[in-house]
Amino acid sequence: MEQRRNFFRMPVVLPASVIRVESGESHQTTTLDLSVGGVRLLGGAELGAGDSVRVTISLIDHGDLEVSGWVVRRDLGGEWCAISFDPMEMTTEKMLARFLADQQRRLLAKDAR
Repeated sequence: MEQRRNFFRMPVVLPASVIRVESGESHQTTTLDLSVGGVRLLGGAELGAGDSVRVTISLIDHGDLEVSGWVVRRDLGGEWCAISFDPMEMTTEKMLARFLADQQRRLLAKDAR
């Protein structure tokens, strides 16, 4: 099965929370990877594919990212879930893109040492 991605995924562990829009349930979690198009979160057994969610991710010194999206998949054991972001405001997308670029630069600098 071929996978195509529109955005580069950055492996990054950050504190996050996810709210299931339908029920208002809120869960604290961490990211496993992040891109401009979505996020993979640790856990998510309480979420199902297609659930509408609101995600907040602490981007360290870049502020908090608050976005809406939906669950596109989760592993059968409930260890992680993947969320695709809804289109975001340009300023929010730029903040996330800057954060990801900074993280990539840090990784490259670390690898160069």
